[in-house]
Amino acid sequence: HIQEALTHADSLERLALFMLYTLGLRISELSAIRVSDIQSQWIKVFGKGSKERMLPILPELRVEIDRFINSFGAKEYLFEVENKKLSENQLRYKIDKLFKKIGIKVTPHQLRHSFATDLLNSGARITDVSELLGHSALSTTEIYTKLSSSLKLKNYLNAHPLCKES
Repeated sequence: HIQEALTHADSLERLALFMLYTLGLRISELSAIRVSDIQSQWIKVFGKGSKERMLPILPELRVEIDRFINSFGAKEYLFEVENKKLSENQLRYKIDKLFKKIGIKVTPHQLRHSFATDLLNSGARITDVSELLGHSALSTTEIYTKLSSSLKLKNYLNAHPLCKES
């Protein structure tokens, strides 16, 4: 659904969706990103309790960010109109509207869930995913994500000493 939504997105919607899904951001974190927080391969994000974390920027995302900044001339905040940052609600509305175009309801928080679940289902370590999400407790990430049963079984069979061939 994300690929389909990207084909219907304007520049702002495209970048917002891309960042929510590839960085696992909360909508509040997306709204607060300043141009100065973006470095060549990393982005500084301020999470809950003003906790700062650095997230890697995929090369394709970097291209999107540069294209957006060059087209719209963001000055202080990445997402701003008339030198005022877009609010969480304004960004949430844009994401809602984008997914309505393809006939489904998707919230920014569901994109965060998809980010975490997709990483875990592709073999990422839960500790890494927890750090990327900005969770202070691993138990939060465990509740937050659902590993598929088949992946749990595969990981178990690969990891347990009695399941390994001698």
